[in-house]
Amino acid sequence: MIVSFLTSRYANSYLVVDKNNDAFLVDIGDRNEEIKTYLKQHNFHLKAILLTHGHFDHIENIGEFLDEDPSIAVYLHRLEKDFLLNSHLNLSMFGFKGENFHFSYQVKNLHLVEDQEIIKIGEEEIKVIFTPFHTQGSVCYYLKSEEVLFSGDTLFYSTIGRSDLPTSNPVLINNSLRKLLLLDDQVIIYPGHGIKTTILREKKHNPNLIKLFQGGKLE
Repeated sequence: MIVSFLTSRYANSYLVVDKNNDAFLVDIGDRNEEIKTYLKQHNFHLKAILLTHGHFDHIENIGEFLDEDPSIAVYLHRLEKDFLLNSHLNLSMFGFKGENFHFSYQVKNLHLVEDQEIIKIGEEEIKVIFTPFHTQGSVCYYLKSEEVLFSGDTLFYSTIGRSDLPTSNPVLINNSLRKLLLLDDQVIIYPGHGIKTTILREKKHNPNLIKLFQGGKLE
């Protein structure tokens, strides 16, 4: 089961629950209180938080869960580790709360992942797909059992993520997006911002993927 917690200001959060009520979150937006209430109401057990990358709008509220239960595992690509502590990298100093806000959080149970790694949480197996360009360590998480991709800020409905931020690299856009084109057309995409879509829909209507699907190259 996948429950979406969408937001217009911060990142979307997605809660995945298996048949044993073990759960994990993908990214932490600004609806943390609603998520915590939902977990308690349904007696779901939060085992892990998977971060697609280290920008503050995806990680800032992580302490709301970890301060209550430090045993919760946090997964992040190894190249994003410093984002948890560096307000320049995680962009918190440029965020909605003004230049005097600097987010930094020390995660105790941190797991640094690599491309193609399989994460097992409860009954679920999640594949890491390394898709740098928005940040140096951006990843997508592919849940094959549900035919679902959590794309973070790599791929959105009809567009792709920015590549003009600290550690961004537009040269890597092509290879990162081509990895996603290998997924089946019916795979549902749950993005870091905005509404969900599918691989097929983006192949047909996303100008960035159309060009790559036809063998072109993004500049």
